[in-house]
Amino acid sequence: MSAPNCYSQEETLIMRIIGHRLRKRMHNQVLTMDDVAEKMKIKKSTVDHYFCGGNIPLPRFLQLCEILNISPNYVLTGRDEWCE
Repeated sequence: MSAPNCYSQEETLIMRIIGHRLRKRMHNQVLTMDDVAEKMKIKKSTVDHYFCGGNIPLPRFLQLCEILNISPNYVLTGRDEWCE
């Protein structure tokens, strides 16, 4: 029996969008999940979990953005600039 999902449908969709943006950037950087996992010193299955919309701890999220050379703001909002 699996654990109940504690996220709303909207939260789940947002997490999938974030994973999609990260995966797209990985491909644009011509990296593989193996490359990313090696740089982060984690398992490939964990990287896959992140890219499929899984929960990403903040330190890992920031590390992933640095490795992929992508703005955390863009990953979270889809915009490059900060809004006032």
